[in-house]
Amino acid sequence: MNRNYTDECCVIIVTYNGEPWLERCLKSIDEGTVRPKVYLIDNCSVDRSVEIASRFQNVEVLANNENLGFGKANNLGIRKAFSLGCKYFFLLNQDTHVESDAVENLMQSSHQNKDYGIISPIHKDGGLIHLDDLFYRYVKKERQQTFLIDYEAGQFRRDLYEVPFVNAAAWMVSRKCFEDAGVFHPLFYHYGEDNNLAQRIMKQGYKIGVLSNATIYHHREKRGDNPFKKDLKVMLKWKMMINVFQYLETGSPIKHRILILIDIFKMAFSAENPNSISFFKFAIKNWRRVHKEVKSFDKNQLKVDVS
Repeated sequence: MNRNYTDECCVIIVTYNGEPWLERCLKSIDEGTVRPKVYLIDNCSVDRSVEIASRFQNVEVLANNENLGFGKANNLGIRKAFSLGCKYFFLLNQDTHVESDAVENLMQSSHQNKDYGIISPIHKDGGLIHLDDLFYRYVKKERQQTFLIDYEAGQFRRDLYEVPFVNAAAWMVSRKCFEDAGVFHPLFYHYGEDNNLAQRIMKQGYKIGVLSNATIYHHREKRGDNPFKKDLKVMLKWKMMINVFQYLETGSPIKHRILILIDIFKMAFSAENPNSISFFKFAIKNWRRVHKEVKSFDKNQLKVDVS
């Protein structure tokens, strides 16, 4: 086994037709200052993703016979690694690559900062210079914008910066955090699952942070158009579910009914929707169904240890 191999940390990557990025992603992990086990969960790709992954000695492929979505597929890898005693779980997108010391620095920070449930590296875009747009929008919401001020000044005054949220393209999560908060909610197929899990993690008293001495590069530009974002019914269910979870947590039904009605109206009468009236009727009809589905969900399914 390689001298810098670690069994304390694992990397979990969900793939779906990830051929354009996967070799660079896996190679960057393999050449890092520590060499973790990689669990690659393939969502029934029709390209060479599994073949590429199989070339790497430290990668174990878990191949699904259908596309389970982001959250459910991640849960397979998380539970597999958890059952084998993994202490630190690095969730990583297929269209990224990491700097050589990123995994080691994230693992050390998670060990040293047990009050942080999620620690993210800095996300730069595929041009390798600028911050990833989505990452920038999330960290900008931090009230004092301490991280952005220091980043733009080119001098970090601390190692770890607390932020309200960062997307799950690259999360280091501790074993204890998954034990306390659970895994991704399986009712979210695509989008919203990271927001929901982050909210549950913070409810357990954990913080979310960005580590200044760890960087990944997110190659969104090669993705092309995302079909999920064009499917208004998929996006509607995502918005409804987030709305229901927020209502159940805060106990403010009137506020959240108004908010979801505004979302429904915007989506129904957007320029992209040629069937506004029928979509509006569909949305109103399905609001109660989604509400019932969320309320009746067995929360035991969120436990990381299902043995």
